[in-house]
Amino acid sequence: MKITIQKEHTFTGHNDCVYTVEPARNPSQFFSGAGDGMVVQWDLLRPNEGELIARLPNSIYALHYHTDSDLLIAGHNHNGIHVLDWKNKKEVASLQLTSSQVFDINSIDNLLFVGTGDGSLITVDLKTLRIVETIKLSDKSIRTIAINSALNEVTIGYSDNYIRVLDLANLHLKYAWQAHTSSVFTLRYLPGTHYLVSGSRDAHLKVWDSRGGYALINEVVAHM
Repeated sequence: MKITIQKEHTFTGHNDCVYTVEPARNPSQFFSGAGDGMVVQWDLLRPNEGELIARLPNSIYALHYHTDSDLLIAGHNHNGIHVLDWKNKKEVASLQLTSSQVFDINSIDNLLFVGTGDGSLITVDLKTLRIVETIKLSDKSIRTIAINSALNEVTIGYSDNYIRVLDLANLHLKYAWQAHTSSVFTLRYLPGTHYLVSGSRDAHLKVWDSRGGYALINEVVAHM
């Protein structure tokens, strides 16, 4: 099947690499974070009107919009996270977690999952802003975190080429396998299905069956 793609807008305003984009509650809006330390809100209906939400002192590698609290959590290239009241354009809290990078942030209820450059998965209670637990299953970076609430699992992609699946109830390891020949940069569960898609620096997309022990069911050479 041929896919036709047409560029609709270009959003300009950052002065350095754009490392992350994150959808907002409004389906036409999204946030971006970049190497210039800026967090910007954009609207697809007004592409030339980016709105500065925060200017942080270091590069921003990760953004996570927490729908329950309507807060935006930003992860730095070192130290930790910043909690932003994006509507009022102010920082409401920050927490030093690590001396390494924060590459991804996800959540379920009020529990944040923070993946770091030293391979640590750090869980944080967003209400109290206290560290709940730190788990390290590899010395290589955690690059991406996906949550499968139907199976009560948190799935993590690492720079050691592995995907690891933990039980959300106790964070015990359920599955671990070498999924790619290079860093696993992104993971997504396909909406309405039990399929996990992984993307890697090896230029491959792979599809895994979460209800079949994460057996590989498809693979696409995506790009070079």
